[in-house]
Amino acid sequence: MELKFNMMKSVINPNIFRHTAVASEGFNNLCTIVHPLGKEGQYNGEVFIKKQCVGSFQLIIQEKSDYTQADIDVSLFDPLNISKIMGIPRNHFEMSKGGYVVIYASGHHNGAYVTITRSGEKAESKEFDTRKLGKDDLVVFRPFHPGKYKLTNKVDGKEASFAIEEKKERGYTNPAKLEPVTIPLTLKGFELPGNGTLHPFQAMIIKPDIACSLLMEMEKPKEQKKKAKAKAKIQEDRKSAG
Repeated sequence: MELKFNMMKSVINPNIFRHTAVASEGFNNLCTIVHPLGKEGQYNGEVFIKKQCVGSFQLIIQEKSDYTQADIDVSLFDPLNISKIMGIPRNHFEMSKGGYVVIYASGHHNGAYVTITRSGEKAESKEFDTRKLGKDDLVVFRPFHPGKYKLTNKVDGKEASFAIEEKKERGYTNPAKLEPVTIPLTLKGFELPGNGTLHPFQAMIIKPDIACSLLMEMEKPKEQKKKAKAKAKIQEDRKSAG
């Protein structure tokens, strides 16, 4: 099944320029979380922003439906947004069995998370909680600001570094023409392809095979200088030894 991420909506959204870090357990508009739901039935979802419940929705999963994906924009549930320009959020969704719930924020919000419970089930055994991710989930990061970044799985402490390239003379690459980069996450850690350099707005699709809570953050200039100095020293020591 082909998932649809509203790429251009994020690209032209000025709110995305506010952030240089995001955590999956309390996300902002740099992050999209995708979760499959395979069982038929009625599901109830709650949307939280900074631990405050700001709204709820209902999701019906049927054997067959015209929809294979439910897009949940948490920003639409903010009462301030509802009273201004973003309109009333959808609170009823339908989709086919085996479809995907796509959860994201289009506004400036930070610290968002969503819980989904199947009707008839106890609240203690939620069907899905964006703060607790694992196999079959997808986490899509789309950083913009050039610089060096660090990925961390807070569950096991595994880390990986990557960079967003600086603007070239001819400008940035058209985001609509950029292919997403898929990064498996296993017990060994993040498996970044190539040289670990991406274009601004290029989607990073993290595919975990283990339990995870992800953090993506831009490294501070002091940290970057410290790492560069340590790398230079290692190279110098190797030359001296050779």
